[in-house]
Amino acid sequence: MSSDRFPLSPAAQRLWTLSRIRPGDPFFNHPFAVDIDGPLDVGLLGRCLTGIIRRHEPLRSRVEDGAHVVEPVVPIELSAVDGDEETGHRFGQEPFDLAAAPPFRVLLLRLGPNRHRLVVNVHHIAIDGLSLGVFMAELVALYGGEALPDLPVRFGELPPAGDDRDYWTRRLAGAPVVIDLPTTGPRPMATDHRAARRTRLIPADVLDRIRQVGRRGRATTYMALKAACDVVLAHYGNDDVLMGMALSGRDSSAHTGLIGYLVKPVVLRTELGDDPTFTDVLRRVRNDVLDAHEHPDLPLEDVLAKLAVVRDPSYHPLFQVMFSHDLEAAPQVVGEAAFTRRDMRLDSMKVELSIGLVETAQGLEAVFDYRQDLFEESTVDSMLERLEVVLRHVGENPDLRVSELRAAGVDQRTVLDAPLERCVHELFAQQVAERPDAIAVDADQRWTYRELAEVVAGVAGRLSEFGVKPEARVGVCVAKSAALPAVVLGVLTAGGVCVPLDPALPAHLLRAMAEEYDLAVVLADERAEPVFASSPMPVLRLEPWPAREVTSAVAPADAAFVLHTAGDDPQAVVIGHRAFANSLRWKDITSWPMSGSLAGAATMFEILAPLANGGTLGPGSALFDTPASIAELHVAGRLPDSVRTIVTTGAEPPASLREALSDREFIDLYATAETSVALVNGRPLPGVRAYVLDDRLRPIPPGAVGELHIGGHHLAHGYLDQPDETAERFRPDPFDPDGRIFATGDLARRSPDGTLRVLRRVGRVDLDAVESTLLTHPAVRRACALDSENAVAVVRQGMSATGLRDWLAERLPHYTVPSRVQAVDTLPVLPSGRPDRAGILRLLAETPDQAGEELPLTDAEQTITRAWTAVLGRTVGAQENFFDAGGNSLLLVRLCEQLRVAFDRQISVIDLFRHPTVRAMAAHITGAPLETAPDAAERGRARQEALRARGKAGQHR
Repeated sequence: MSSDRFPLSPAAQRLWTLSRIRPGDPFFNHPFAVDIDGPLDVGLLGRCLTGIIRRHEPLRSRVEDGAHVVEPVVPIELSAVDGDEETGHRFGQEPFDLAAAPPFRVLLLRLGPNRHRLVVNVHHIAIDGLSLGVFMAELVALYGGEALPDLPVRFGELPPAGDDRDYWTRRLAGAPVVIDLPTTGPRPMATDHRAARRTRLIPADVLDRIRQVGRRGRATTYMALKAACDVVLAHYGNDDVLMGMALSGRDSSAHTGLIGYLVKPVVLRTELGDDPTFTDVLRRVRNDVLDAHEHPDLPLEDVLAKLAVVRDPSYHPLFQVMFSHDLEAAPQVVGEAAFTRRDMRLDSMKVELSIGLVETAQGLEAVFDYRQDLFEESTVDSMLERLEVVLRHVGENPDLRVSELRAAGVDQRTVLDAPLERCVHELFAQQVAERPDAIAVDADQRWTYRELAEVVAGVAGRLSEFGVKPEARVGVCVAKSAALPAVVLGVLTAGGVCVPLDPALPAHLLRAMAEEYDLAVVLADERAEPVFASSPMPVLRLEPWPAREVTSAVAPADAAFVLHTAGDDPQAVVIGHRAFANSLRWKDITSWPMSGSLAGAATMFEILAPLANGGTLGPGSALFDTPASIAELHVAGRLPDSVRTIVTTGAEPPASLREALSDREFIDLYATAETSVALVNGRPLPGVRAYVLDDRLRPIPPGAVGELHIGGHHLAHGYLDQPDETAERFRPDPFDPDGRIFATGDLARRSPDGTLRVLRRVGRVDLDAVESTLLTHPAVRRACALDSENAVAVVRQGMSATGLRDWLAERLPHYTVPSRVQAVDTLPVLPSGRPDRAGILRLLAETPDQAGEELPLTDAEQTITRAWTAVLGRTVGAQENFFDAGGNSLLLVRLCEQLRVAFDRQISVIDLFRHPTVRAMAAHITGAPLETAPDAAERGRARQEALRARGKAGQHR
């Protein structure tokens, strides 16, 4: 080793590589400040700083070719300048060119009389957390006139790193690639890592109790606090929690006085799948920390390769959360001056979430630094609150289980308004009495409330003559027209149970449904009547019957409808008057046209909501439909300009549709046949309880994903003639002994402000994100994501399945990219228009896998292939992933250098990271499309088809 040159440690080597991926970026700056209160000798302070850089070579070393290159000592001459905290912050964010100059700068700010701040901007490759203590100790000693002893060893004389790869390979085998965090959405492929910070002071008595819990478990406070943070992260769906930890890297007393990047990052792993007690969690964390100290050398690239971890620029490999624990820096007095070290706020984050816990005289200061593109401020505040809740409960009872701690302090109970004890048709009758001459229906006929009431009375009278009484089921097979609401209200007024039969369904299905539901009679219009000619039940053809006053014994507790659930296997649900009438209490919008399919349960709401609230069923300023239908109207140019409010149900409108109609208001309803309309824009309606619960029906904190359960006054009676299924899905309310809840089967997350977001996910994969991303490609007409292993796309032209998957891989985090994208001619659908998932799975099984499609290599691809071969030492295929082929971050930097020379242009390492195959790299470098794209006209038509197809997976529930 030369006296002026020494190699980087393995950890520093990785840091240097990563810094080259982000050139000219202060991403790896490690700024800090020293506040000086009292008289200051500025010249002496400069000489002290010069003495420190003379002693510690990393502070005066450039970095090139994987080595520190020591520069001669240049005396530091200080002069105080006026400034404020923001001045110091900007100075601390100035980037370094490691190859050009040493990574150490200082700025002295004058904050006031006898008040100064020394701002130190230093690159992380020359300093670590423990170095800050050494720096402060030497600065104070030199300023006080002490002579410092010579360092026992030079920084470059550190012993070589050990070989712990076998331990870490075993320890991290089977670990999750990425953990669940309460993020705002999928991790973006490109990010500026912009950071923000939230803090919370946890009282000293809570900290004292957690210290005692640690001592009883023969553990340090660090271990006890780390265990509590593991429990908090378990709130968000993690049975296997991985967090980064920085070991000091100072294995002997000779090394403790060194300044430099000696730290050794390792990964702590806590498995919680067996729902352990906190005492057990603490024991596991203790063992894990001790083992990590025995195996401090984690050769990350080698372990990643052994574990076959696929590299993805959207997240940090192995861990996304960093944990640290420290003691508050105390002022150090020299003469009349007090020196106090201060941490400085960072503008960017290396990981997604950094948890820093600092013990102070006032208590435990919890500092959460987070990426702004991933977390909302309120979510981070909620996580901080959860940490205090966990620490409080653990301090009182460390034998609580992880699941009990997740439910601790979470109260989702609400006080319900009194139910509306009315029948559905009575709400309409009230509007008739209050506004008889207002327009009720504006369709093929225009009727006032008085005129519609006369038609309703005619239908009710005819059914009463026929013998219809409460609980008698009446089939309604009538096309959408002014007559449809009259028939529905007539059935309810007579006391019957309305069973809609969609005339668009095949005739054999309609006859089978009529017989299965044991209908007393079927009301059919002229077109539908022949369908039931061969059926054994009586059929009444709809006619203009004379109005008759009907008095029915039907009560709010009686059944009003038999409606069908959505899905591949629709079920019949019995809904009572009270439940449906209470869902009609939402009065924000009172007028819209009939647009939904009669097969959907939400259609009854669509028909009756305006009439129960004094509105008009017909054209108006609002439109009620599915996102897919709204998109079809918009693309076809048939969405009226008069429509200013769009009410959707069945699926959350995709962002692209909201953007296309940004001048319209969107209102999203969550409705199922079993719950009627329960949520409006994520908020429960009056009379609705919405719980997000774990598998033991315990509440979970905001941000955590659990199953959505609906309770309150809107619940259906249950499934028709299926008592076992009803008992399984309709359960006693665990928070109200007199109530029931319905297990929707949907995953949901409650935000800190109480808003609910319903998710359609399998495991960690957001299926909607996969589909919506595919549908932004101009060649894709429709797409259906089935699970993390399969996706199906209908391709218009010019794009292969392999090309589509590569295109997806550039836009989605790796763990969300389906392993198979299959191009087919058409997608099977159900009569409701929803994808027939069972049929799609059969189609997949019958369709040859197109993953092997390969195109001849272009000249650019051949150049890149040669560069890969030179760097990796073996030949590769055009679709092979660089990291799967044995590449790592350091080799990627070398590859970048080769490609810069070969193509004679600047090439970003991060862009190569995002395009990890030969074909994708070639397309990016040359600016060529991966495959021949459709022409402009065809692309425009394809985009229209894609937009029209959006949301089809979420029809009325």
